[in-house]
Amino acid sequence: MPPENRFAPVPSERKKGPWLPVLAAVAAVFLILSATMTVLYVSKNGDYNQQKKLAASRQETIDTLNTKADKLNKELTSVKKQRDDAKSDLSDAKDKNADVTKERDTIGKCLTLLEDALAAAAKNDDKKVNKLLKQLDEPCNKADAYLGN
Repeated sequence: MPPENRFAPVPSERKKGPWLPVLAAVAAVFLILSATMTVLYVSKNGDYNQQKKLAASRQETIDTLNTKADKLNKELTSVKKQRDDAKSDLSDAKDKNADVTKERDTIGKCLTLLEDALAAAAKNDDKKVNKLLKQLDEPCNKADAYLGN
């Protein structure tokens, strides 16, 4: 007979306690739960990465559109300034045209009265000539001022 090991525990019969099926059930639940969580993590992580790429793409589109909008706003401001300058130039031209028209009419009136006075003088109508010469004073003085004499 072999020598007995004094330090070895005495073999005893193992008893199956009520905890073995409970622990086995808990282990099975944890195994199923960890497998489910792994599947959920993998699928949700893929969805997250896809949404992240989509958000980045949309942000890039938004940035591009904002850049275009800023450029168009600058162009609009420039065009509005050009329009305002053109309106100002048009107003100035209208004012100058009105002044030139007034000068033209005054000079025309002076010349018409002068022509009528000369025609009356040719006919020896002294009364009409004196009347026309009095009428000539105002328009011809203005015309002289316009012409810079």
